[in-house]
Amino acid sequence: MNKKLLNLEDVATYLNCSKSTMYRYVKENRISYIRRGRRLLFRETDIEVFLDNHRISIH
Repeated sequence: MNKKLLNLEDVATYLNCSKSTMYRYVKENRISYIRRGRRLLFRETDIEVFLDNHRISIH
């Protein structure tokens, strides 16, 4: 099982969104995260789940 953790900046870059958008996703509980002190960390597998849940199908 892959347990790689990514920081907020890395995830924002990967998702092609701003850090403020990432903070909004966290605040709205739209994406799973781990808080270590003041740092927000994200499991790579949780990012994949987030992407799967927000996929738009093309007909």
